[in-house]
Amino acid sequence: MREWINKYAVYIIVVALAIAVVSYLRSGRQSKSQFLPEYTLAWYVDEETNEESVRPISELPPLPGKSGKLTVVRAIKVTYDDGQTSQTVYLEKFTPEAQERLSKLAVDDIQRDTFFGKLVRLPEPGSHWVPADSSEGTQIRDSIANSDHGTPKFFPPRKNHP
Repeated sequence: MREWINKYAVYIIVVALAIAVVSYLRSGRQSKSQFLPEYTLAWYVDEETNEESVRPISELPPLPGKSGKLTVVRAIKVTYDDGQTSQTVYLEKFTPEAQERLSKLAVDDIQRDTFFGKLVRLPEPGSHWVPADSSEGTQIRDSIANSDHGTPKFFPPRKNHP
């Protein structure tokens, strides 16, 4: 028996590792985002009134605004001074198809981190919505890092924010 173990030890180890990896992947851990911190709240802004609000991040914009129209979108904010002030760097919303698909997923499902059906635009009036995964969308998302203000940090709302 000892001779058999010595002869096939490498194969036994490889099979054991393969079983461990498959077990880990099948445990469901791969369906949750491990790349983004677990934020539960997000900034939103009504494009008609410019009124900001804090809502659960699970809400998929555009959402109905005060007028009843779908004018409330998510605002992505950063801070350059450790939270003393913040700046909206871009807005985002989803296509109706993406809203339908993503609404069926758990909030922490990694598929929600994809750009499927996500549209972005700069916060300036008159800027146009573009797909987040397009070259224009990438430029908008990357504009955060291309600032003269210093190193930006993502600025999520605090739980005690009104």
